[in-house]
Amino acid sequence: MQGESTISSITTQSAHISRVWGLIPVFIAAAYPLFLQGFHSVISTSGKDEISFTTTAIILLGAAFIVPIFGLIFAMKGPDFANTRRLAYMVVTTPALYTLLGTLQGMAQSPIPDELIWYVLWFSFGILVILNAKEIKNKPSDPEFTAYWKVIHGLSATLVSIFILFHMANHFFSLKGADTYNAVMELGEKVYRNPFVEPILVIFFFFQILTGIQLMWRWSTRSVPFYQSFQVASGIYLAVFLLSHLNAVFIYARIYLNIPSDFAFASGAPTGIIHDSWNIRLFPYYTLGVFFALCHLMTGIRTVALVKYKSHRSAIDRVWTVMILVSGIASGIIIAGMSGLRI
Repeated sequence: MQGESTISSITTQSAHISRVWGLIPVFIAAAYPLFLQGFHSVISTSGKDEISFTTTAIILLGAAFIVPIFGLIFAMKGPDFANTRRLAYMVVTTPALYTLLGTLQGMAQSPIPDELIWYVLWFSFGILVILNAKEIKNKPSDPEFTAYWKVIHGLSATLVSIFILFHMANHFFSLKGADTYNAVMELGEKVYRNPFVEPILVIFFFFQILTGIQLMWRWSTRSVPFYQSFQVASGIYLAVFLLSHLNAVFIYARIYLNIPSDFAFASGAPTGIIHDSWNIRLFPYYTLGVFFALCHLMTGIRTVALVKYKSHRSAIDRVWTVMILVSGIASGIIIAGMSGLRI
């Protein structure tokens, strides 16, 4: 009996330790604004040692990108608690969530600093995780239910992807300047801002968000392979990104500010993305938005390809790796154009 009591005590202590360890993502996510503020502070300071200042700025901006990467790693390797894993996946969304918060704050004309609300938000998440941390078994989800949602999510993604790919192509033209970007956008708007097309497109976007969250909620209760975890992480980022983007375009720009959602609006003119303390949050926001959108699409195609050509798994994985690298290059080019690079 004493031995059983000792084992039970050790198990309980281990569970408590796992819960505390599961709070690490809270502190990482809470620190996200500090990296952006540090970056802006460095580039706003003129120093004699320009190399030192540049290196520090790169490190701080890089740290902001490491936050969502940490979230993905923790979701895969962290404690086996459903809410802890879901919290880790939410850390992946920090650039999009922080931008959404800032926009809502601006619309509300809130006197409360974004950072204060951000800290309260994440520490509230942490408290909820501690109170509801239940260890789970690695049981499979309902295959029929999951397959159903995957199919309708994938089918609706077809229409959405056409718009997204055009929108990304439009952003490449920012390398030629705002006038070229706006001219291409105006051509596209003749189709997607049509009174009949636009509502349908918005409905499909919300459908993608809702079905994606449904899939993420079920898959996040268990440990899954890297590709599936990457698909969940990229999907949940896109869900928050799309909510933020739709709010910024349809409500903030068109209704609240009553201005066109053109290149000036998207790039934070006249100050720009890099040299403004608020706009700098758009740098990781856009970069990861493009990257995860392409990666989510490529990972979905990989899953479909494996169903039909399972024997060619190694070749399919190699193609997937190349496409992920291409996605990274594309996102880098787009954010460079949005930040002021011209050719």
